Formats: sequence, C-alpha cells, structure tokens
Amino acid sequence: MDLQSIISKRRTTKPEDFNGAIIPEAIFEEILTAANWAPNHGQTEPWRLFVFDKNGLDNFSSFHAELYKSNISSELFLQKKYETIRSRTQKTSHLIVLAVSTGSKSNIPIIEEICATACAAQNMLLTATANGVSSYWGTGGMTYEPNFKKAFGLKSADQIIGLLYFGYTNQPEIEGKRNTEINQKIKFNLNL
Repeated sequence: MDLQSIISKRRTTKPEDFNGAIIPEAIFEEILTAANWAPNHGQTEPWRLFVFDKNGLDNFSSFHAELYKSNISSELFLQKKYETIRSRTQKTSHLIVLAVSTGSKSNIPIIEEICATACAAQNMLLTATANGVSSYWGTGGMTYEPNFKKAFGLKSADQIIGLLYFGYTNQPEIEGKRNTEINQKIKFNLNL
C-alpha cells in the first residue's frame, strides 16, 4: 500500500469487534518503533508508552474497572460502564496507555508536547493499518483522572492522552468518508 492509501484506509475499530488474534511480536515492535519517529520541538521526544500484552491486559482491566468503582459516587456509578471497562480488553492483542512527559525543556509549551505525542500515536495507527492491524484510540473510563495518571508514576504536569487498543478483526473494511472536501477547509494567501 502506498502512503496515501494507508492514511485513507485507517479506521477506528472498537476493541469489542476484535477477534482475539495476537499480533506477531515483529509487527508490534514495528508499531512501537514508528512512534519514536514523530516530529517534536527541541528533540524532547515527550511520548511515553505503557504497554500491556496478553500477560498484563487482565491486570490492567481489573485496575481500570476498580479505579472507576472507587472514584465514582454510588449515585453516579453505572454497573454497565464498570463491566464495559472490565471486559474491554478481552479480545485485544495489545494496549498502550499513551502519555505526554513534560518539562524536559521549559521553553517548549505543553501544547507542542501534546501535538508531538499525538503524532507518535498517528504513526502507530498508520503502521498498524499498513500491517493489517486494527486499532482504537479511546479516552473513556478513568483515562483523564488524576488517580489513573498517578498509578503510572507520572508527574503532575504530565498528561495521559489516550488508550490505544490493537488487535485483529473479522469485520468488513468500511469505506472512509469526510463531511467536507479539503478545499472547504483551506484559505490561501489571506490579505492580512
């Protein structure tokens, strides 16, 4: 596949639609390596990847579900949400908790570190697509909660920006679409 095809074929596949097949180690290593080539200001390389595979996914899911249960009031607690968090990785091959490590250079704004880490995520998602691997970038559950971040030993200024799920699916490929053409989002040579 050429690069434009890979970009236009990347799709979100919910982990519930994965089939449980395990990604070969060499392919997953390629996905991880792609993250390290994201553009970043000042060579800060702010992305941090906490990887869970078949040996750690159940532990992660238990932790995440119990964190939800212990950090939500009984009035707001939803058993269905708890069960979704607990079972989300059942058919997942690998999961990455993606974080931004801040502060290695005080002159670089946090937004630039977040953008660099998002680029690292896109590199991984595109590499997954090129290898026939399905992916899902989620931010649900307790992803943005301070106690979730604390469990990963991150500093207070660091941020978790998502959970990246990887696996295979038997679902048919979905044709991509955009609501508007690119030319409706571009203005050339503004007279400022």
